[in-house]
Amino acid sequence: MDVLRLCGYLPLAIRIAAARLRTRPSWPVRALAERLGDELAIGDRSVTAALALSYHRLDDRGQHLFTLLGQHPGVSFDRYQAAALGDIDVAEAEHALDELVDVHLLQEPTPGRYRFHDLVRQYARTKTTVAEPIRRAAVGRLLDHYRYLVHTVDAQLNPTTSEVRPVAPGPVPAITDTDTALDWCETELANLTAMISHAAANGWRAHAWQIAHALNWFFKLRGHTTEWIGCSHVGLDATEDDNDRAKLLRQLGEAYYVVGDHPVALTFLTQALALFRRSGDRWGEARALGNIGTIHFHAHRFTESITFYQQDIAVREATG
Repeated sequence: MDVLRLCGYLPLAIRIAAARLRTRPSWPVRALAERLGDELAIGDRSVTAALALSYHRLDDRGQHLFTLLGQHPGVSFDRYQAAALGDIDVAEAEHALDELVDVHLLQEPTPGRYRFHDLVRQYARTKTTVAEPIRRAAVGRLLDHYRYLVHTVDAQLNPTTSEVRPVAPGPVPAITDTDTALDWCETELANLTAMISHAAANGWRAHAWQIAHALNWFFKLRGHTTEWIGCSHVGLDATEDDNDRAKLLRQLGEAYYVVGDHPVALTFLTQALALFRRSGDRWGEARALGNIGTIHFHAHRFTESITFYQQDIAVREATG
């Protein structure tokens, strides 16, 4: 099974591997699996040649989408993400995905969910038929897609959110209630963390912190504390002004409070409070005051707790 997996279950690649084993009768199958590694080559025949045969069976649109799908930073995708990458409608994306599955360039492990074998992803990323500006624009559309959907999730999970939802960048799945929002995030969790890191490292700083920030309630409700803290730190590093930085600092304060590191939580929240006051964000100021009051309360510092809660109430009353 390891040999089949390393061959990406591609028929020609499997035949190449079998030929290699047939000409080396002393090899156990395990030895072949160990030697295949990330690349399988037999003289001038290789997995790349096998992939090229499948690739050239596609029409121009299929080849174009295949190359763009290789730019997806995550581990799997659906027809909506394919449509965003290809800047095409969902029906066209679905048709193209089916063709890619038919020629063994994509896997469909669950209905409507697609992924590359690692070898095929590497091959897709080596294709130079699509210019770099076009590839970058495709990833930008994908990030817009995710940013819109995480803001939709935030609106479902946190009805009091003050964040403004961006305009839908294209066709998106319907997220109309709390259960759908949570299920979508769970399905996309690995992709979301990859998107945040990719955006931060490749010049989409606003996408990085906004996606991380919009996931705050999901992380909190589902207890994904490792992802919560990791994504929040990446988001914090991507912020560029005081108010945005304050939002991520407060988020980190909440996350560290939940995992029980109250001194670190208090440090982040105190920094957030100062920046909210500097930027004039009264709603952020009130929430930070309340968070700090709660930390003091659980540390049995009741006088300090009352002071911060009273300031929180005063700000809320002043802003209606």
